[in-house]
Amino acid sequence: MLDGHLQAIELLHDTSHVRDCSRTEWRGALTVTGFALQEEHDWRLDIGFASGLARMRTPVALGAAIRQLLAHAPDEVLAYYQVDPDTLDFRLESAMFVARRAD
Repeated sequence: MLDGHLQAIELLHDTSHVRDCSRTEWRGALTVTGFALQEEHDWRLDIGFASGLARMRTPVALGAAIRQLLAHAPDEVLAYYQVDPDTLDFRLESAMFVARRAD
């Protein structure tokens, strides 16, 4: 459910978007391509709803669809992404991986 909501928002926000990968998927991709994970850091990234739409020049109709998705999201989604009910600002998971070619 969480991933589905995020993917829908991302596709509406940026029509060139393909998919957000989970940290598990990133770790697997690194391993499969011959990299050894050295470090992993994670944090939450604050996303301003209005500024994000403006920055990406999201068309008004798509912005309205995103607003509806966030405004009517299940409680689990609202809590996980820490959606502000007034501004619809939210917080995304972010991660950084440090890896070296495994030889």
